[in-house]
Amino acid sequence: MILLTGASGFLGQHLVRFLSAQGDAVRALYNHKVPNSELQELPGVSWAKYDLLDIFAVEEAMQGIDEVYHCAAIVSFKPGRREEMLHFNAESTTNIVNQAIEQGIRKMVYVSSVAALGRAAESNKEISEEEEWEESRGNSAYGMSKYIAEMEVWRGIGEGLNAVVFC
Repeated sequence: MILLTGASGFLGQHLVRFLSAQGDAVRALYNHKVPNSELQELPGVSWAKYDLLDIFAVEEAMQGIDEVYHCAAIVSFKPGRREEMLHFNAESTTNIVNQAIEQGIRKMVYVSSVAALGRAAESNKEISEEEEWEESRGNSAYGMSKYIAEMEVWRGIGEGLNAVVFC
């Protein structure tokens, strides 16, 4: 069975439709955005509301799971949501990675963002995945939150988790 976090979000909606069409069994998680009726009726998909900051809920959600697609994140450029976003994006990923390792998940895909690469010091310089994160006033809180979350996935890979980071 596949676990999909952020399943009612922008990317998650497309992925849950694709997985359902492939005939995969999916446990689709959401938090605030309740899936519409079309999504709720997809074959092979069971929907559940979860708080990914609750380690016991994450442990429960991952029971019987073979693969994880972690798409859940807070995306905001509002200064008032900075701390919430930094906390949620990093901690939810930590909880998912820790449970994936503990439960021997076969495969994990983490959806990151090009914002996690930071901003080039030179405005006309092309940024690639070869870039290393640099602290800068130009980096958004969202980019920082995704960078920190990526570091948790890389830690998991170092501990034996079969995972990829996708931008």
